[in-house]
Amino acid sequence: DEIETLEALTAEQKAALGQLEQQADQLELQLKEEIEKGEIRLKRYKTKTVINIDNSILFDSGRATLKQDVKKSLIKIANALNKYPENNIQIEGHTDDVPINTPQYPSNWELSAARAIAVLRFFVEKSDMDPRKLSAVGLGEYHPLAPNDSPENRRLNRRVDIVILPQ
Repeated sequence: DEIETLEALTAEQKAALGQLEQQADQLELQLKEEIEKGEIRLKRYKTKTVINIDNSILFDSGRATLKQDVKKSLIKIANALNKYPENNIQIEGHTDDVPINTPQYPSNWELSAARAIAVLRFFVEKSDMDPRKLSAVGLGEYHPLAPNDSPENRRLNRRVDIVILPQ
């Protein structure tokens, strides 16, 4: 019985991974323009897909209010994600290691969390995304893509990641 249960589980996992791959293919097609501009990157991992949005198109420095120009891309992302309502979506805010200390954002933790929440709220308010499938996480400067040793690397580290997780 245990072997049959494990084999069934493995088959389900393979099917979920295959579906995740199909979703990534569709997302890549729908976001082709933004990907070609370098504003959005789509990364495929074994168990998840990550849509990486460059912070320069999302927010002004030290702010968590979405720029008007990115909203069209976010709607395209939301429409694509809505085709797969079974997925969980985690929105991760990231910063570089330059400290911030303002009354609104005493540290990069608060800034990164506010940015993730801004994207989450946009999805909930401007699309039909199921809020029960969404979560927001502020990771501050602690998960960089590159060492924070140059302006270009810091720019890469300032981002919002939309992580698509199969159920």
